[in-house]
Amino acid sequence: MNVDKVLKLADFLDNLPEKYWDFGKIMACDELYFEETVSHNFQEEPNCGAVGCAVGWAPAAFPDELMWHNNNVQLKSFRLLDSFCMSFASVAEVLDFDDKQMMVFTSGPDYWKGFSYEDITPKMVAEKLRELAEANRKDNVT
Repeated sequence: MNVDKVLKLADFLDNLPEKYWDFGKIMACDELYFEETVSHNFQEEPNCGAVGCAVGWAPAAFPDELMWHNNNVQLKSFRLLDSFCMSFASVAEVLDFDDKQMMVFTSGPDYWKGFSYEDITPKMVAEKLRELAEANRKDNVT
């Protein structure tokens, strides 16, 4: 796990206005609207429903490594087939997360038991990311 990057994404999510958040969708519209929203520093109403989850907003936190492409998230270093799975794999690569850690971005019971998509906020995901980072630090103390 890349703890610094995990914490950077957590900080980004802490500052993401909830009107741009939807835990149940990677991206709700074309990437141009996401780019425009970021360039306007989240000061306007979401265009075309420019809302997304932590995976969907990850290119805003890591613009040198990730990009929006065909309503998905991809590594800038290479292009693969567009798919829901590619979005998760790209973010996993940047954060150096394993499959279990990536469940924080889904409704997996390990992290979100008792919550529906509508209940989960960006600040809640940020808190879980910080917990994962702290657990990783403790596990790697020698």
